[in-house]
This record gives sequence, structure tokens and C-alpha cells, in this order.
Amino acid sequence: MTTVNFYDLPKKEMKAKKICLLTEIFYNQGNRILIIVNNEEEGRILDNLLWCFTPESFIPHKISLKLKTDKNQPVLITTKKENRNNSKILILGREVDIAFILQFDEVVDFAESYDKECLERSRKRYAYYMRQGLTVNYRKKNP
Repeated sequence: MTTVNFYDLPKKEMKAKKICLLTEIFYNQGNRILIIVNNEEEGRILDNLLWCFTPESFIPHKISLKLKTDKNQPVLITTKKENRNNSKILILGREVDIAFILQFDEVVDFAESYDKECLERSRKRYAYYMRQGLTVNYRKKNP
């Protein structure tokens, strides 16, 4: 069964750093991670941040915006709704449909409390996931 963890995001500029932090945690636990973003620019920002996120750790990753197999990549950043690295963890940099979410054991979403409209969309996704029978958690603090 898929579990969705919503993390509070009080400032828009915190999203990329929080994605990097969560990626590091999941990677250090031995997981494969798929990060889905809106566009190439967002992907490149995350790509650059992951190279230098913390000086004492290295997170091997690849940005993959083309349709191809990336099954050996432990962390894959993409705009495509395809699980090309056989990940069990999905980090949402953008909204995706429920059919895609159900391919993963754990999904990270964000409660974007910095903006009323974004927060309302987050609440609707939360309620929708609950109605679909997913386990949904809200995380106010950093992991």
C-alpha cells in the first residue's frame, strides 16, 4: 500500500532544499528515488543542488529529461511520469495522477502553506489520497 507523507512548506524557496534533504535521507537508507519536476529548469536546479547539498555526503544522481532507461540510477530527476529507475520512493516536485502514485511504496508531497491557493490544492490532494484509501501523514517539522 502506498503511503503519502505531506511535508509543510512555509516558504516557496525551501522546496528544493527540502527535496534534497529528503533525497539524502532516503538514499542513505538504501532506497532508489524518483523526483518528478515541472520542467527542465527545475530539474537542473535540483541537479546542481544535489551535487553540493552537503560537503560530507555524495548523492549519486542523474537528470533524465529524455525517454530512455535509467535503471541503474539510484536517484533520478525527471519531468516524465515513468519510473525508469525502478524506484519505490517518489518525491513530487509537481502534481501527478493517482495511477502513477500507486506505483510507489512511499510518496513525498508538500503542503505549500506559503500561498493560499497552493495550500488549498495541497488540501484537496490530501483529501483525495485519503478517499483513495492511501495512508496519508502530515509532517510539520523537517524529517
